[in-house]
Amino acid sequence: MKSKQIVSMIFLILVSTLVTQSMQLVYADDNSTENSASTIIHSNTTSTLSSTTSSKIDEHRSIVGQKIAEQRANVDKKITEHRAEVLKKIAEKMKILGTMHTNNSTMSTKMLEHKTEIAKKLLKIKLM
Repeated sequence: MKSKQIVSMIFLILVSTLVTQSMQLVYADDNSTENSASTIIHSNTTSTLSSTTSSKIDEHRSIVGQKIAEQRANVDKKITEHRAEVLKKIAEKMKILGTMHTNNSTMSTKMLEHKTEIAKKLLKIKLM
């Protein structure tokens, strides 16, 4: 019974150590020169591996930063294209509305002229 307890205690210690180390890796301070991730690696391996890991992390950050910048540029480009398209459609609609307004004015003028002609003809008929 005691050997099972000892084994379970050892297992518990190992699991808690692994969890602690993984949490240190996840929440490592990015600004520190020797963060917990490099400390863990350095204690287990040589400093060459630590610098290689550090350079890989820097390279990965650079790649991710570049991809983010490209995505932002693509989004900005799409927004600009969409705005231009919307402005073009608005201009087309305004042109159509302007034409309609001109046509309405022309029709109103023609209708007024026609009514005037009819009134003149009716006046001539009444005078006869």
